[in-house]
Amino acid sequence: MNELNGKVALVTGASRGIGASIARMLQERMNNRHQRETLRKHQAKYPFVTIALFLFTLAPPIPLTIVTARMLKQLTPNPRGWQIMMATPLFILIFVFGMLLGAVLFLIVMKPFIKREILEPHFIYPGVPIASSLSALLFQWIYGEERDTRKERSP
Repeated sequence: MNELNGKVALVTGASRGIGASIARMLQERMNNRHQRETLRKHQAKYPFVTIALFLFTLAPPIPLTIVTARMLKQLTPNPRGWQIMMATPLFILIFVFGMLLGAVLFLIVMKPFIKREILEPHFIYPGVPIASSLSALLFQWIYGEERDTRKERSP
């Protein structure tokens, strides 16, 4: 199942049950592959946008993490192991928040200078499911698009 290029899959009984879930899984896998290929081509075509987005998303979390670490160091000068373990989720949250902040700043700063069609693939096809959803929502929010909250459901 690793290589699906040039293969045709006929899933019998795909209307419900296991057959339907296999058909959905194969379709999702092909869509993810297409999105990754589209993003790679787009990144090769516009390397400046890719590098700038990378720098913008990494710029805020690093200082935020350093400031938080210094504040925690003042509270507990010699932390024990359990204190370090308790602080780890905080650092992860700060890093994720900083990256989202950087992505929003990138969109706000670059929106007047770069066409929407150039920025869109970087936010619609990132590849990580949670990041894909968040970045797509950020992109739609910055561009003022309405989001369809209705999920398509099969009868």
